[in-house]
Amino acid sequence: MKDLVEDAAYYVTDKASDTKNFIVDKAIDTKDFVSDKTFYARYFIADKQEILGTLSVIKHLMRNTLLPKR
Repeated sequence: MKDLVEDAAYYVTDKASDTKNFIVDKAIDTKDFVSDKTFYARYFIADKQEILGTLSVIKHLMRNTLLPKR
């Protein structure tokens, strides 16, 4: 009976350790995924802001050079 209890204790400990490692791995994977997506989103937003800034300058130049003065 003592052997069965010890075996059960080792089994539960191994499963708990496996579960903990699995959860930690998934947390790391999730953190990396979110970090990558945040990184890409920052560059995407920066690119869009740069494009909008360029368009604003072009619009300003076109207004000042192509439209007749009032």
